[in-house]
Amino acid sequence: MYGGFRKLGFCATTDTLVAVMGESFDTDLLKFWEDSLAVQADAKVWAVLIRNAADKSNAGTALSVYQAALSRGLRPDNAMFHPVIRAVCANGLRAPDDYSIDQALELLEAFVKLHTSDGDEHDQLDESSEGHSTPDAPIYNTVLRAMAFSPNVIEKYVPRILGMLEDMRSRNVSMDSTTSASLIVVLVRSASNHEEAIRIYEFFRSTKDGQSILNEQGYISALHAFCASSKGKNAVPPPRFYFRIVSDMRTAGYEITPPVYTIILRHLADLAGKICSIGDEDELQAQLLPVVNAIRKTHQLLVVDSSLNPDTPLWNQLMDAYQRSGCFAEALQIYEMLSRSSQYNDASLSIILDACGFADAYPTALRIWNNAVAGGVKPNQKNWKTWLECLCRLGHISDAVKAMCLEMSQAEPSVKPDVECAQIVLSFASATNQEYEVRDRIKRNLPSLWKALSSNLRLELHDP
Repeated sequence: MYGGFRKLGFCATTDTLVAVMGESFDTDLLKFWEDSLAVQADAKVWAVLIRNAADKSNAGTALSVYQAALSRGLRPDNAMFHPVIRAVCANGLRAPDDYSIDQALELLEAFVKLHTSDGDEHDQLDESSEGHSTPDAPIYNTVLRAMAFSPNVIEKYVPRILGMLEDMRSRNVSMDSTTSASLIVVLVRSASNHEEAIRIYEFFRSTKDGQSILNEQGYISALHAFCASSKGKNAVPPPRFYFRIVSDMRTAGYEITPPVYTIILRHLADLAGKICSIGDEDELQAQLLPVVNAIRKTHQLLVVDSSLNPDTPLWNQLMDAYQRSGCFAEALQIYEMLSRSSQYNDASLSIILDACGFADAYPTALRIWNNAVAGGVKPNQKNWKTWLECLCRLGHISDAVKAMCLEMSQAEPSVKPDVECAQIVLSFASATNQEYEVRDRIKRNLPSLWKALSSNLRLELHDP
């Protein structure tokens, strides 16, 4: 048929090779068609074969076809390299392993060398790549994302990432928003302190023309990473830096929602909890002070932010941050504000009861509990457990036993005491030698729960 076409003036081209190869990636078949049509395959034809191999087979096959092209003396272009590097870096839904990443880095290094003229420090533009830099942005982005998602990125790949970024900047190659967000998270988390973290963030936050390179989720990821960035012990993320990122997010046109404030407040609450495990009172207060100041600064910004509509979860997080830092008055003020506006929920009740327990505020705890129940709150099991712990912590173990053995089952709706309830009360009772009394009450009033207790909690009762 081809002979007949030739008599009519048809001349085969590389497009003919692409057509006859179809979805095949067989290099022997390509050689047959090259000889039959008297046409030599160029980079465009080999790019099709490599893409077919990556789509129809696996990374190893795609790499073999790519290497076959190189053995022919072909100078690969971006179109040939794209499917190879994507196949090597892809690992299903899992992050690529270090072997695949190292292989990708070796391939990229060799690819760059093929496009670097002797004596030149950087790559030149390849005519076959239609004026685009070789390697181009998608190639860099693929390898950078692979390194960013490696479990060993901070220990192993941060220097390689930084070197690649410098190379990209020198070539005027930009990252996409997904890659930018991934790298900001990785590099900000690797920072030694928050000052270094904010400098890293600002290095990435915009393109040369001032446009933001992060999408909304990218900013959220950057905020999380910034809070967790410092290697220093109990280092507090400075609100002035955190809200600089928030300001950029607002400028980029994204709405500042309650979760944006919740991120830093949750981190500060966790940090306060860690600090409170310190035994020395003087050291405790010294380390808590910057946490408290950061919470108050965030509270102040929250209140004056006219674009923000704080919801109950945000107020709860602020209240929890205060109570974990030992600021009972501030936590109580927030709860009473929520109570007056009927914005509080079961989580609000548990947080303030926790605060009362640690603040030795029994009258306040009793008032809050009674008012909540009288006001129509239907305590769930989490609320009851917090109430039991609050009573025990305040020294009212008998009231806690009464609440567990009688009041929980009589509540509306009824809540069944479980093993954790018994563990809470017994753990405090052991410190005041009231274990026998508590076990006796559980055995008499809650026989099912008694049977469910482990032997070390239950212990057979005997005459004292």
